[in-house]
Amino acid sequence: MKHLARTFICSGVLALTVLLAACGSSSGSGSGKLDIAFLPKAVNNPYFDAAADGGKKAAGELSGTFKQVGPTNANAAE
Repeated sequence: MKHLARTFICSGVLALTVLLAACGSSSGSGSGKLDIAFLPKAVNNPYFDAAADGGKKAAGELSGTFKQVGPTNANAAE
């Protein structure tokens, strides 16, 4: 039981460390260009087109670029 508790505590500390490292700020000025790539299951699908429109809008607001790449048909061969 003591070993199990120690394992949980160590796992929690490790997860918290990774989380805090991911939330840290960079030393840059934040003016880097943002490139967004959207890889839907199928291009020209109304559902994914709506999501792509949102990505295009976000890229424009953040002064970045947006590119959508994917097959025209949703099948495993493509």
